Amino acid sequence: VWQPRLWAFMIYRTAFQHFDNRGTASETEWANRLDLFANLQLTGTEKLVFGVRPLDANRFGKFTRYSIDGNEQGWNNSLNFDVTTFFFEGDFGSLFPNADIMGTKPIDWGFTIGRQVFNFQEGIMINDTLDAVGVVRNNIISVPGVSGMRLSYLFAWDSLDRPLGDSGNDAKLLGIFGSADTYHTTYNFDAAYVFEPNDTTGDQLNLGLAAIQRIGNWSTAFRGNLSVAPGADRRGVNDGLLLSAELSITVPGSNDIFYMNPFVGFGKYSQL
Repeated sequence: VWQPRLWAFMIYRTAFQHFDNRGTASETEWANRLDLFANLQLTGTEKLVFGVRPLDANRFGKFTRYSIDGNEQGWNNSLNFDVTTFFFEGDFGSLFPNADIMGTKPIDWGFTIGRQVFNFQEGIMINDTLDAVGVVRNNIISVPGVSGMRLSYLFAWDSLDRPLGDSGNDAKLLGIFGSADTYHTTYNFDAAYVFEPNDTTGDQLNLGLAAIQRIGNWSTAFRGNLSVAPGADRRGVNDGLLLSAELSITVPGSNDIFYMNPFVGFGKYSQL
């Protein structure tokens, strides 16, 4: 059932800040960022989202700002109309309801295509805006002891931010990401590989495993993330293992939350 509606919204961020690293000229500035979005909601599951960031170029020093001191005093604008978000997402089962009137066929496949933010392993593995296509299989319940399971497949062909290349290089990404709900724990298991034909930065394989659960009154998440550089180590592409945990609890008798996030690294773990 088509019920088209257009939602427009914005997020504005501003900061008055001073920076001094004792090595270069200090900087006191008023910096600004504006996110503008239009969400064309076609049905309950299908939508087209468009977004721009007209005041910044998503780079350090590329924000529309007024500099009080430093190398570039006065107004510095980074006005642009670069598209930062533009994707369509939906669900095959909802798009073609007559294909499964009884709701018994395995056609619950979601999909997305376009430019959008992807975040896996709380950003430890991937936290980037990518041009990509993805499909997800929901409601996989045929595994013993698992109440719900989901598998996602992703291919990204552009806009990967790599250490030795600009956004928009020739790097490509292939990934499979899964989650499973058991009685006590939600497990995430993720794997992704980036390959770069021109070998500017080099290929990289990342694996991630997470277990999220409550232990007594504690909310906990334990993560292991591995990065493997098939070729020689380079800046930002290395072999390494990062083990981390998220622990939090509500302080008895209050609304306050106590939390800590310990981690330990081996080698030089690299984000994709």
